[in-house]
Amino acid sequence: MSHPLRPPTPPQQQQKLELPIPFPFQPYPAQKALMQQLYQTLDTGHVGLFESPTGTGKSLSLICAGLYWLKERQRKDDAGEDDPVAASSSSTCATTDTTIKAAAEPDWLRDYDKDKERTAAAEKRGKVCGRRQALRLRLEEARHASHRLSALRPERRPGSNDDGRTQHNKKRSGTGKGCKTNAKDKEDMDEEEDSDLLPAEYESSKESDDDSDEDTVGAGLNKKDEKEEEEGEELDRSTMKILYCSRTHSQLSQFVMEIQKTAFKDNTRVISLSSRKNLCINDDVLKLGSDGRISDRCLDMQKTKMKKPTAATVATSRSAGPNDPTVMTSKKRTRAPPSSKQTTKCPFLPSDGVKQQTLYRDHALSQIRNLEDLAELGKKLGTCSYYGTRRALAQAEVICMPYATLLHKGTRESMKIPLKGNVVLVDEAHNLVEAINAIHSSQLSLQAMSRALVQVTLYWERYNTRLSGKNAVYVQQIIRILKGLVDVVRAKAYSGGATSGWMASGATATADDEAVSTIIMSVNELVFEADMDNVNLFKLVRYMEQSQIAKKVLGFADRRLGEVQIHRSESESGSTLSSSVIPSAAAGAPEDADENAEYVSSHISSLQTVQTFLTTLTGSNQDGRIVLETGHGPQRGRKRPAAGLKYIMLNAAVHFRKIVAEARSVVLVGGTMRPVAPIVAQLFPDLSASQLDVFSCGHVIPPENLTSLCVSKGPTGVGFDFTHKSRVLPEQMDELGRLLLNVCTIIPGGVVVFFPSYGYEEMVVRRWRETGLMSKLQTKKSTFTEPKRAKDVDAVLQAFSAAIVSNPNHDDTSKGNSRSCGGGGGGGGAILFCVVGAKMSEGINFADDMARCVVMVGLPYPDRRDPELQQKLQYLDSLQSSQGGVPCSCSGSSWEARGGSAFGPMSGKSYYQNLCMRAVNQSIGRAIRHANDWAAIVLVDRRYIMDPSIFPLLPKWIADRVVPHQQSLDFRQVFVHLSQFVRNKAEGRVASEKE
Repeated sequence: MSHPLRPPTPPQQQQKLELPIPFPFQPYPAQKALMQQLYQTLDTGHVGLFESPTGTGKSLSLICAGLYWLKERQRKDDAGEDDPVAASSSSTCATTDTTIKAAAEPDWLRDYDKDKERTAAAEKRGKVCGRRQALRLRLEEARHASHRLSALRPERRPGSNDDGRTQHNKKRSGTGKGCKTNAKDKEDMDEEEDSDLLPAEYESSKESDDDSDEDTVGAGLNKKDEKEEEEGEELDRSTMKILYCSRTHSQLSQFVMEIQKTAFKDNTRVISLSSRKNLCINDDVLKLGSDGRISDRCLDMQKTKMKKPTAATVATSRSAGPNDPTVMTSKKRTRAPPSSKQTTKCPFLPSDGVKQQTLYRDHALSQIRNLEDLAELGKKLGTCSYYGTRRALAQAEVICMPYATLLHKGTRESMKIPLKGNVVLVDEAHNLVEAINAIHSSQLSLQAMSRALVQVTLYWERYNTRLSGKNAVYVQQIIRILKGLVDVVRAKAYSGGATSGWMASGATATADDEAVSTIIMSVNELVFEADMDNVNLFKLVRYMEQSQIAKKVLGFADRRLGEVQIHRSESESGSTLSSSVIPSAAAGAPEDADENAEYVSSHISSLQTVQTFLTTLTGSNQDGRIVLETGHGPQRGRKRPAAGLKYIMLNAAVHFRKIVAEARSVVLVGGTMRPVAPIVAQLFPDLSASQLDVFSCGHVIPPENLTSLCVSKGPTGVGFDFTHKSRVLPEQMDELGRLLLNVCTIIPGGVVVFFPSYGYEEMVVRRWRETGLMSKLQTKKSTFTEPKRAKDVDAVLQAFSAAIVSNPNHDDTSKGNSRSCGGGGGGGGAILFCVVGAKMSEGINFADDMARCVVMVGLPYPDRRDPELQQKLQYLDSLQSSQGGVPCSCSGSSWEARGGSAFGPMSGKSYYQNLCMRAVNQSIGRAIRHANDWAAIVLVDRRYIMDPSIFPLLPKWIADRVVPHQQSLDFRQVFVHLSQFVRNKAEGRVASEKE
């Protein structure tokens, strides 16, 4: 953080006072403890790791405590009370030279400077309060007008119907007669037409550190009184904010809806950020489908205001009749490029639309709205919702956003996320390390780089005489780098993956066959092998960003379709790549292309993909690795990747460090944050002990509502050993089936079974069908299987829920691709077979009868043969000896045993085990969803008992309720215990109903 040397919080301030935090109902002790700790963490500016089990009202507790602290901090700021955290941050920014200079100044001069600072601070405070009061009045007016606005139909798009016809006719007005052009005029038109494909004059001296995309920030808005507007926005940005981010838009919407339940709903300004795809209200643009195409069209429509019609456009427009569909289309083009349809600005973001955007901002902040509400608001006001939400950032108090918006530096800066001095809350943070690494990894296929090479080469051949000096130099560098990358990958792809020859020492092959599928190398090794070592990648990437050369090359390829074709020599060679259809440079893969061939979009620039990959190469050599896929070797049950390069990020801390440094406080929250050690080691390696708060609270359910059993033997005495070697044995699969038969006999309602992988689940179900065990299961409960396609999940869940109540007789497992199955029976309820880490292991609400029992089959360790995982484990092993321990202050009952302990650097072995247990914890956490829920958890594998390192990694609220293993060694004991547990819950329900 920006205050790394801040002294520890004094003991008198560490005492937890009973804070009057408003809550919609009487909070449970666990909720109260979480809110008290969160307030203290935010007030002291610490980093927090918070674990609150699913079903404990985590989101509501975060909202109430966070907003209570925010309002208190605003009240203190308005009263002129000092903020120790902010003062400490400012003090650490002072340089040694400044300190020495201040010491040499006379006392009266230092006092004068202090008085001047206090006066300036008071003046700024007054301005902020004045703007805040004016904002309150505007928001109040917007609230009063909201009932009238809700009755409005969406505004018609400007320029449509009568207006559109009038404007269109005006464009066609002129001489009213056709005109002819000679050959020279056509040549001039052609050159003028292509002028938009040339980058502007570029000078290295003009390079800056500002990566923000100015075209996407307030583009198209009125610039009148720009200075005054910027000053006011700067004052608004000084307002303390809470930045909340989560994985999915549905989770963000749920969080926003939770705010409406609190006492802060009427006096808190909330805004949600999302992509153009979710907020765009232009139907013509939305038809494009993908995020990339929608974004490109949006930016192109804004830039039209800076372009004058070309001579070809004017000539064609004049010569066309009133109903001629070729208007605005050059006759020399093979087909109309996308830009030809973008000759007018977006009607929802006109040049004089600042008034409408300001109105949108006020209405958006006047009440709590989710993403759907924000999009609908834009339709009713007839103005862009995407830019309207961004305009509201400065004055918002709570900003909700998806992971990538916060975690990716370029996105964060282009969106102008106000990070400095504000609070960051990251929900569902158990996979944050993996999310950061995934966001900053990139992939570049041989097909994409070959495509980019042809496009840039033809672009150079056509325009080299018209490119300025710097532009010419950089375009040639791009061609050189692309040739080097293509040669490196092609050499390995065509050689069958042999590891001899060009590969630098230290690179490793990860296959046992003659045909190597994957080769690992460092970034520096790739740079040297591709002959890129004498190119300044930092300057080149900067040039590509600022000149937007990727978009210009794509426009050239699209406009000159007849001239740009990929040579198919590769497809005619005898290599593995011959099965891949290599499309033309401007067209996507044909419909009849091989289904295993990689599809390359015709709208997303291949050069843009190259630019993204080159950007990753500018990082530190030790922070990532290069994976070269040869397109050969064993598939190991997975789809063989196409030949190409992939950069894998290994050090998440290098990207998260800036967020921690600028924010006042960073709090990571999750339902299953244990094991904590890898999170601390990989995200906060430099954090001091006094700045880290780790908190975990128990569940809100009573102890008798949950039981957990570790089962090592089945009904016939066969020991459960689901290691990769033993789990394929028929006796293991048969014994598991007999176990589930007994469980289904006892447990009412739904039973959810988690398998370690799709492949093993299919193997077990196939075995049960062959032996008749599946038919026996179907006499107990209807059976369902988790689908592989995300679009089928809701349908299976609905059928599963309905079967728990009605228990219909159906069986669909034998229908090939259908992943749901069922069979009626007298046992009642249903059983659902799921896969750890798939769609139903996270975010699915298996409440009440949908999961009266959760069965975990084995331990879902990831495949150690995976080359990316191997690199991660090796990287952690290499860091273990170079990092010191990270002690932390711990709170909550579940961390009493760990209080004051050190979280040292992770070894690869520990990380590997933690990956497995995090997946287990996330899956079995589906069992309990609210305070009155009840369920049984059955962990099926002898390692849960025999391996002492596994049990401590279970969530404490589950571990505390695990039946002693002496009472679960024999399956008869397990059966008796489960029967008694279910009987007690049934008797308790009857008793409560009588009362």
